[in-house]
Amino acid sequence: MIKILIFDDDLDFITSVTRALKKCEIRVVSVHSLQNADSYLKLDTFKETELIVMDACMPGNKPNTMSLIEKIIAMGYKKPIIAASSKEEYSQVLVKAGATHYSTKAGIVGEILKVLEVNG
Repeated sequence: MIKILIFDDDLDFITSVTRALKKCEIRVVSVHSLQNADSYLKLDTFKETELIVMDACMPGNKPNTMSLIEKIIAMGYKKPIIAASSKEEYSQVLVKAGATHYSTKAGIVGEILKVLEVNG
């Protein structure tokens, strides 16, 4: 089973994505705050995931997860990272920080399937 990691503070969004991806046998692990992200990264198990989805604003209304992407890359993660935001300009900020792809939140399931090359 494919495992992905989502960093997002919107539990409804995570639930929706998890349900949609379960049909494709993709397991979702989620982290809901920047504080929890630091703790999770210390476990080093994030490297076992095939893809990371990163919310741009966690929490708030301004992009604040750029340093988290930079940290993940510095820790040796070389797989895809999708920046997800309802505002394309916020996703672009994360791409500049090292995200390999970007998507609107509405289109994230399709983007995940495309990047993983999985038929939905």
